[in-house]
Amino acid sequence: MRRSPWQWATLPLRHYAKFSGRAPRPEFWWFHLLTVLLWVAAITLDQFLPAAWLVDDAFGPLGIIVVAATVVPWLAALVRRLHDSGKSGWYALVTFMPYIGVLALFWLASRPGIPDANDYGEDPYGRTATAGLVEPTVRASARS
Repeated sequence: MRRSPWQWATLPLRHYAKFSGRAPRPEFWWFHLLTVLLWVAAITLDQFLPAAWLVDDAFGPLGIIVVAATVVPWLAALVRRLHDSGKSGWYALVTFMPYIGVLALFWLASRPGIPDANDYGEDPYGRTATAGLVEPTVRASARS
């Protein structure tokens, strides 16, 4: 399953509000990069609008639309990413802890996934936990 960064980044949009299952690291991180770039672009473009359109002198209608359109798939991708590492989606609430919450969330999201089926579904890469143990034995027996 070879995908380009663009395919990884847009995959959560196709799974818009799917909070079940697992998401590998490239899916979450490429989508995270895409959403951050979209948010920055929208907020930057909002600065060129009349001041009467802005909320708190920074956030305008474009920023509100982009954030509203991407917050649900971003949260769904985060929950699926946590599922991939064997954690409950409720761990996403750690972001509400001041300062340390965001760091803890990024650490949880950057951990490798469990290389086998877990409570949340099959491994998105199709790996198994015993593949590394069985494969050398199979190779050795094939040579003899």
